[in-house]
Amino acid sequence: MSRVAFIGDEISAAGYRLAGASVFSPSAKDVHKTFVEVSGKVDVVMITAEAARHIAEPLMADALAAISPLVMVIEDVRARVSPADLEKQMHVILGLDA
Repeated sequence: MSRVAFIGDEISAAGYRLAGASVFSPSAKDVHKTFVEVSGKVDVVMITAEAARHIAEPLMADALAAISPLVMVIEDVRARVSPADLEKQMHVILGLDA
């Protein structure tokens, strides 16, 4: 298995497959299971924001805060669901935005 994995829709997966990543396009009910299995085997997990919605929030929060594997929530190729705006979240957390 590649040290980089992509979890998301099949259209977005095509580009990551060409780049050498292991790709997974599970159904909505299998995203959580696939994420847990893949996370234990790779160094980097890229998951579309749409797929990430099907993972329990506490698990996703822990995964994003963990050092390994590096988990990145990304936009799919069709830009259907955007990931959270991290810059805006940090500004709110730090009290820089009202």
